[in-house]
Amino acid sequence: MTEKRKDFGTQCLRGAGQVFFMENALTGALFIVAIAYASYAGGNWSTTIGALVGLIVATLTARLLDCDEDSITSGLFGFNGILVGVALPTFISVSPQLWFYVVIGAAMSTVVTAALGAMITKSWG
Repeated sequence: MTEKRKDFGTQCLRGAGQVFFMENALTGALFIVAIAYASYAGGNWSTTIGALVGLIVATLTARLLDCDEDSITSGLFGFNGILVGVALPTFISVSPQLWFYVVIGAAMSTVVTAALGAMITKSWG
């Protein structure tokens, strides 16, 4: 197992950075800080919590499914997970069902990303 694979925190931060199409942990950290500031200003922390849960669940799901290591390290799976985690609390009121949807949605975003990646790789090499 390589050192990059072990660094789960950097993989997650790179996933947040991928929202800006940048494979950069610092960009991801700044994006999370911006979400937290917006949550603070709006008085609604569910968006920040959802973003973190979605990011962690999506990246962890990719690791558990043994997806492409370079893609995980680049943050390509956390990208959709954090977007799911931000979107759902924006449109659904806080409840136990919301958090269930965030976890399932983030995990499913990883499955769909991996499936599409495999299909495209098979079709176009």
